[in-house]
Amino acid sequence: MASLVKENFVKRCTLSALACTIASAMLGVEFNLMGQKADALLNPILGLECVGENTNTYSPGLTSVPKQTTVTVNTTFTVCNSLSQPQIVSGSYTATYQSQISCSNLSPLNPYTATYNWNDGSSSTVSYTYINEVKQQGQIVITLSGSVIAGKFTGKKVLVTGIQYTLALTQCNFPDGVNQISGPVTLIFI
Repeated sequence: MASLVKENFVKRCTLSALACTIASAMLGVEFNLMGQKADALLNPILGLECVGENTNTYSPGLTSVPKQTTVTVNTTFTVCNSLSQPQIVSGSYTATYQSQISCSNLSPLNPYTATYNWNDGSSSTVSYTYINEVKQQGQIVITLSGSVIAGKFTGKKVLVTGIQYTLALTQCNFPDGVNQISGPVTLIFI
């Protein structure tokens, strides 16, 4: 049992460091989630941390001109860690929505609601009230923050940082545009 606790602690600290590094290095700002500093991430009562992959598919493809687009989001969290809910080891999020977007503006409209499904059959519904999109060196870093409003972890604060690797920006100038982008994503419930 002690070995399992130690292993979970090591995973949790590794995920915390990864999430803080991505958020602060890619965004170039001090990591601060609704008044809670980064060292709060090391708190052993942390709700949940997950890492995984996000893929967005666009129809019609994204171009440089904003247009009504159907967005299909598929996110798989392959590693999750929670001291309070150790049975949660993975999760997913799938959604389809329509938005007026382009290659230069990928963010969904505020506020944004998402329901995450966990491997134990439970779920968490999050209301995101802040969405930030930063473009750097051919990558788009999208950060969302909000709160769990229903299901497991209700009341926890939430931070998601996703790096979307873009195809060549010149593809945005062609009629078919960019049909899909993907990249790593971190999810933290505090």
